[in-house]
Amino acid sequence: TGGDPDVGDPVTYDVYFGTSASPPLVSNDQTGTTYNLGTLSYNTKYYWKIVAADNHGASATGPLWNFTTGSAPNHPPQLSNPSVQPTSGTPSTNFYYYVRYYDSDGDSPSARYVYVDGSPCLMSLYSGSASNGVYRCGPKNLSAGSHSYYFYFTDGKGGAARLPISGSYSSPTVSEANNPPKT
Repeated sequence: TGGDPDVGDPVTYDVYFGTSASPPLVSNDQTGTTYNLGTLSYNTKYYWKIVAADNHGASATGPLWNFTTGSAPNHPPQLSNPSVQPTSGTPSTNFYYYVRYYDSDGDSPSARYVYVDGSPCLMSLYSGSASNGVYRCGPKNLSAGSHSYYFYFTDGKGGAARLPISGSYSSPTVSEANNPPKT
């Protein structure tokens, strides 16, 4: 709280603050008892101390204090550009599922699946980097009929992404192969 035991003596404060055990002077002869540190870095140890002085030259140096800031918050990954190629075919057609994964924290996906008709298919990196690339599942053969799919990825740090957010995409359409007539 500051102050001086001698009533009426004005007090000024020198504030030392930084990341070394001998922090630099950041505010000289301030009269207020607070100091705005501004924006601090994540996962960083900071040191600080105060030197108080009155108008008669008497001073007192406070102890060296320290604290460590917390970790940066995790941002969930983002999924975009979903597709299945080709969009139609026969049961012998090789279908491929694609999605772009991006994680602003640089986290690689810990889970990376496309769910085709409710069944998971593990996706592999197709192009780009693990934290900013296109993932693919396939080749995959499908039975005749209509099919649906959605993507689900996690970053291993509590972030998850699903595309679409709810429901699923309808594709591909698979038709029986056309057989030639008998003669």
